[in-house]
Amino acid sequence: MRARLASTVAILLPTVGALAWLIPAGDASSAATEPACTAAGTQLSISASDKKFDKDCLAVPADQDFTIAFDNQDPGVPHNVAIYDTDRGDKVLFKGDIIFGPNKVTYAVPAQPAGTYQFRCDPHDETMIGTFVVGDGRSSAPSEPSSTTTTTTTGPLGLPL
Repeated sequence: MRARLASTVAILLPTVGALAWLIPAGDASSAATEPACTAAGTQLSISASDKKFDKDCLAVPADQDFTIAFDNQDPGVPHNVAIYDTDRGDKVLFKGDIIFGPNKVTYAVPAQPAGTYQFRCDPHDETMIGTFVVGDGRSSAPSEPSSTTTTTTTGPLGLPL
């Protein structure tokens, strides 16, 4: 019996060790719910150089107007900053004017509802993409109408008591 148990352990131990690298270190559940960055104010800045943004995440508070100071450092290359709600069919939330570099512009952006969106450069939308977090990054779900149930106690004749 001991020989069989030792044999089983000898077979399973290398398998468990080989698969251990698949288990993430730390609390994986919090990593999936935490936004990539957090809001630090309403004045953002980002630049483009070598057809890349210098940031992969931008964040602002929810329901507040904000600005994006954009510095296009690529000579003769068109860039912009646009914000899209990709969860709702690539809906445009904001589209900044395209500027040829080197050039700078400050975009005034209207307040946005809480949620996690995408920012990108429209002329280079396949490679110049980042995460745009508004508020805590969780979109506010539409409120459901509440249903109220009223219970009425009736007497022997069916009349309310």
